[in-house]
Amino acid sequence: LDQIERRIERVEKDLKKKKETILEQERTLLLRCREAIQAETPLRELQFTSEEVKMVTGFRFLSLRPMLYVLNLGDDEAPQLDSAVQRHGLEKLAGRPQSALIAICGRIEAELSELEDAAAAELLAAYGLKEPGLHRLIRATYDLLGLIPFFTAGEPEVRAWTIRRGTNAVKAAG
Repeated sequence: LDQIERRIERVEKDLKKKKETILEQERTLLLRCREAIQAETPLRELQFTSEEVKMVTGFRFLSLRPMLYVLNLGDDEAPQLDSAVQRHGLEKLAGRPQSALIAICGRIEAELSELEDAAAAELLAAYGLKEPGLHRLIRATYDLLGLIPFFTAGEPEVRAWTIRRGTNAVKAAG
């Protein structure tokens, strides 16, 4: 909020010296951002045009970044991870723009990290889980950030690269 208010002051001083449409657009955008922050609404929930995104990105506002909520459940709730959001009444939180919510069992994940693959698969089966929470966490993070893996294969190795969703293959291969 302080950063926005200081920038508004500077823009208004510059507008007094010379009227420029870009400064007027920035001022309007900053006033909208200030209003949202004062209403305790994160900037990630506002709709921005592509030009506004370019303007606001330079400020590096924390509330503009996507939010990933991780619900840490007990072992007894492990078989019902898929319905945890509804059972705990967090649908409103999960449905917010540029936000995601996943449920994991932290103690089980800690145990899985120390086990060999066969023993880890057996532990997952014992709790009725299809995959480790780490995999769901990584997938949710990729989705939230708009990323996908891009695989390249050659004679010596196969590699996975992280690229933005929608990038064409030629650009990704570069």
